[in-house]
Parts: sequence; structure tokens; C-alpha cells
Amino acid sequence: MEALKAAHESGAIVSYDINFRSNLWTSERAVEVTKALVLYIDVRIGNEEIFQKVLGLRVEGTDE
Repeated sequence: MEALKAAHESGAIVSYDINFRSNLWTSERAVEVTKALVLYIDVRIGNEEIFQKVLGLRVEGTDE
């Protein structure tokens, strides 16, 4: 978080590739941590499943 905050405050465009690995942490923990980091991230990269699991967002049409 310190690195993201420093980069963001320096004016850099901060990107974050949300690459969730369920064997490393739970979805609940990923949501908790990522929601704190998102304040310093300008560009988020991931698919709809990842946005749901890691950001806790509801994405319509993912079952189609």
C-alpha cells in the first residue's frame, strides 16, 4: 500500500492487475485488502469474475 500511495501521490498513473489466486487467500480477504488499495489505483485490469471475487462488485450477465 505504501508503494501504491507514493506512486499515486507523485502523479504517476497506477495500474493493478487483479490476478486472484484462491490458494493464496480467500475472496473475503482479497476484497478487504483490495478495497483499501483501490483508492490509489487509476487502472484496474481483470475479467468480470475477478472483479466480483476481489472487488466485491456485482457484474450482470456473467452467467450467460
